[in-house]
Amino acid sequence: MVADNKDLASDKEVTSAKTGGKNPITISTIAAGPQNHKKIFSLLVVALVGICLVIVGLYGNSNREVYAKVGNHKIYKKDVKNLIGNAKNITDNQAATVLADKYLVEAMAKEQDITVTDKDIEEAYGPLIKEQRIHNKYSYQLQVNQLYFNKLQTHNSGIYKGWVLVAQFSRYIELQPLTAAQKKAEPNKGNAQAIAKDRKYAQDLITNLHKQINTRELTFEQAAQIERNDPVVGQGAYPTLSHSSTFDTSLGMISLFQPEAVRKEINKLKAGQTSKPFVVSVANSIDPAYKKTFDSYFLVIHMDTKSGGTSTISFSQQVVEAKQKLGYKVYV
Repeated sequence: MVADNKDLASDKEVTSAKTGGKNPITISTIAAGPQNHKKIFSLLVVALVGICLVIVGLYGNSNREVYAKVGNHKIYKKDVKNLIGNAKNITDNQAATVLADKYLVEAMAKEQDITVTDKDIEEAYGPLIKEQRIHNKYSYQLQVNQLYFNKLQTHNSGIYKGWVLVAQFSRYIELQPLTAAQKKAEPNKGNAQAIAKDRKYAQDLITNLHKQINTRELTFEQAAQIERNDPVVGQGAYPTLSHSSTFDTSLGMISLFQPEAVRKEINKLKAGQTSKPFVVSVANSIDPAYKKTFDSYFLVIHMDTKSGGTSTISFSQQVVEAKQKLGYKVYV
């Protein structure tokens, strides 16, 4: 036993000498008494607290992971998961994109002084949309984004209200090469003289209607009715094409206004003004491979009110430029 005590004493002296006289916690000192049990407990508590802090930190950093960015807005993992909620089959990419689009359309709308109110949302989607706001956040935000996109696109194209007079003359224009059987069934198809005759008739009719409107012999409503009833250019001759009527592009751009040439004429008009008759050339929509544009109809446009439509680029280009300006990024 004496030898054992000496060995223990010797161990303490050597350790003390190596540590500059201080007594570190060693197996020999742990066994020394209750005071060292308190030190062990304290160390264990500190260690556990440290582990908890690391776990919380890792969880917090995970939730702070940036999934998308638009302007000054950062979209984190927690935002994406909150949007998805209990919805099924929604990917992180889809949810992050919807949130990114939210900040995109809101920024574009603010710049163009466009608003989307709760009333607008309910009018567009019905009263049940209120329930989706709570129970299906992803679907709700997707639909709100679409309403913004619709308003922005309409504003880009222009919100116009007024009257349009149209005189069609395309029935004999050859949109694609005809077979022998088709030529036999429609002998005037592709016939230059028949096309020219229809064109002159349409031009004379719309020019005369325009003149009578200017002299107040006809109202726009009366002139529109005359065109629709005409046997050569009216609804009987062109049952599937558009005819003279009122227009309101806030409800959607009418097909007659799609060609770029029409957009240029519209941009010239102020509220209360009426255009002169002009011809509209369109692209071949029947057979794109058979590349051909052709004059198709005459128009007269009377503008009652107008807003927007001043952009020199298409809406799709406008969106691309807005994304570049805002640094639009989706990372997942």
